[in-house]
Amino acid sequence: MVKQVRILSLLALFGLLALTGRSTIAAQDGSLDFAGIEGLQQVVGRYYGPDMAAAMNTMLTPVAEGTQAPSVEDLLSNATYLTTIIMKYDSDDHAETGFNAFYDEARGQTGGGASTQTEEVEIKDLGDEAKGMKGVIDQGGMTKNSFAMLVRDGEYTYVISAVSTSDAVEQLATDVAKAILDREPGDGDGVFDANGASTGGLWDLLPVNGDAALGVLVVLGDEITFPTPEGTPAP
Repeated sequence: MVKQVRILSLLALFGLLALTGRSTIAAQDGSLDFAGIEGLQQVVGRYYGPDMAAAMNTMLTPVAEGTQAPSVEDLLSNATYLTTIIMKYDSDDHAETGFNAFYDEARGQTGGGASTQTEEVEIKDLGDEAKGMKGVIDQGGMTKNSFAMLVRDGEYTYVISAVSTSDAVEQLATDVAKAILDREPGDGDGVFDANGASTGGLWDLLPVNGDAALGVLVVLGDEITFPTPEGTPAP
């Protein structure tokens, strides 16, 4: 299920690096290799989605006579999914260079499919610099809205992308971006937990279950994208 969530977030190529779990993003005429981005030190991601325990409780709750209980497919197709990524550089200057390179790569790869429409969005008053894209995905007759933003703040670049049948994805992404900018990183590299309970280091910048910015979303998992952890199978 988490894999499906990541595929749904593909629209904003901003999220592609975390969705694929690779250190290289395939491009139309080349690739964006994290190892080749000067000054890039670390890339981590956290994914959010529906509370499956709550969804199952809803399904098991008796409904009024003549009313059909929602199926798992109904609950998931109408759910909202969110991807957050942090890229840590060794300096503000390298962060700015990486910000522009990443955005140019994303802009060149989005909106290429007939079932996807995207447009750039101006973003003000977030970090030192921010750019965004919003889009509409026609997925088997179901329309999904997507919004993704790239925010640079000092030596950090943040990627926040959301996809949902709701039109509130832009507000969700903006609220989460503000929550991240209000936080401070913890000490050291932190302690990694693939289930989404990572703490310390860059992980302390990311919202956790119960954070007001997430609304009803819960953490689905964490991932270290760069540098690739030892023992990770080749893509």
